[in-house]
Amino acid sequence: MKITSGSKKLNKANKQPSLRDMMLGKKVVKSLPENFFEKVLDIELKIKREFNMNLLQELINYYSTAIEYYESKEDPKFKDYQNRLNSLLAQPEILKKMSDVSKRSKIL
Repeated sequence: MKITSGSKKLNKANKQPSLRDMMLGKKVVKSLPENFFEKVLDIELKIKREFNMNLLQELINYYSTAIEYYESKEDPKFKDYQNRLNSLLAQPEILKKMSDVSKRSKIL
C-alpha cells in the first residue's frame, strides 16, 4: 500500500494534524530540544569511541524526534535523519555489538 506525501501534511489553515496522524496516534513535535544539534554530535562521537547501548538508545530517540519534527513541518530534512538512523543501525560493528549485548542479557 503506497501512502502519498499529501497524507502526511498538516492542515495549514488550522494547524491540525492530518487524519492519518491522528489515527496512528502520531504526535506533532513543536520544537527540537534545547542544544539538540550539539547533543546529537556529542553522542555520535561518543558511540564511535566506545559503544554503549544507553547512548545508542539516546541517539535513536534524538533521530526519531528530528524525523517527527521535520516531517510535521514538511521539511525534507526529515529524510536526512531517517538516513542517519538507517545508516547507524546498518553498520556491521553496531549490529555485532547489539547482538553481543543481547546474547549477554539472555545468559543472565
